Amino acid sequence: MEFSQARINFNQQYANKAVLDKSLCTVDGKFISNISLRDVHGEKNEEFYKWEFIYSMIQSGRVPSRDYIGAEIYFPKGNIHSAPIKIDSVVFSDISWLDYYRKYRENPADVESLQKVRELAIEVIEYKRNDKTIEQVFSSQVRAAMKEPDSPFVLGVYYETGRLFLFKKINNEITHPETLGDSGMYKKKTSKRTVKFDNDYALDPDTFETITNDEGESVLNEDFSQIIKEFKEWCVSQELDLKKKFLE
Repeated sequence: MEFSQARINFNQQYANKAVLDKSLCTVDGKFISNISLRDVHGEKNEEFYKWEFIYSMIQSGRVPSRDYIGAEIYFPKGNIHSAPIKIDSVVFSDISWLDYYRKYRENPADVESLQKVRELAIEVIEYKRNDKTIEQVFSSQVRAAMKEPDSPFVLGVYYETGRLFLFKKINNEITHPETLGDSGMYKKKTSKRTVKFDNDYALDPDTFETITNDEGESVLNEDFSQIIKEFKEWCVSQELDLKKKFLE
């Protein structure tokens, strides 16, 4: 099933429901019940979009099973007296993450289990229904969440009422390519700076003509095809079930 179709199915199934009977994956290491999907005005709340996305990830096979994704994952801050960082959802490369996570939550001093959780985390997801700019999204939520995994390649996802923003972290540098409207430019945003460039279109090495995609649009030298390529290369060395889902 395609992700888009799974999303449609979820909306049809919960169009007139105010409560999700049981979580579709673990929440802070355990399954929970009676999750409210509406705010006080009867409108879809943040929980609705979170479970819509998780449902679509599972049903479309973007994760091998619900065991590979967890909601409301907590990581400690540097200061022992500070409240922990809560990430809305995290995708892991191996189902053993849950055992390690439960051990760490039961005993915060178990640094070995915490380190295993960080190493197995490969994707962080944040959900909101508010209309924020990409700068606000990056600065206030995604950047902090993406610093927690200790994996060589981490994907960051921000999902807002059907809008999807993607980020990547390689060797601790977080980037997000974004087209700047009709300005004829694009920018690369990292954890340290934002740099604007004129559009740098990919050229065929033989004809020197602009390369186009299936829709006939000119392709930039920096686009998400490279992110996908790098992620697939990294996936080769990962757990078999995860590898099949992303590479086959």
